Amino acid sequence: MRSSHVSWRISLGVVALCTYLPYSWVLWIDYPWSDYRIMWIKMWPILPGLVPTAWINAIAQRYLHVDGVWLDGALTVVVSGMFTLALIAGLTWLGMRGRLHLAFAVVITIPLHILCALGTYAAMRH
Repeated sequence: MRSSHVSWRISLGVVALCTYLPYSWVLWIDYPWSDYRIMWIKMWPILPGLVPTAWINAIAQRYLHVDGVWLDGALTVVVSGMFTLALIAGLTWLGMRGRLHLAFAVVITIPLHILCALGTYAAMRH
């Protein structure tokens, strides 16, 4: 019986492509090439974790009765980066288990990141 395991490089490449491609709006939108847009391009590596970080912030404000923004500045960047890294690592691991698992990782990743990309786009335009 032939092994159906997928190389970690292939799995990582597919997951990374599916994760970051929805955020390519930052390159193609009709918006001035200002420092603000450049800042969003520099944040591209952590954009997939930005919406979950915003959810944590909203939960903290509502249930922990935290006033103002709980995650602010550098802490937002760190937490967003941790979410992004954990998601990519987990989905890469899932994809390495076989072709069917990789397809499942793609099916999970694309709709999730399209929704998150819409959220980050709305935040950028706000």
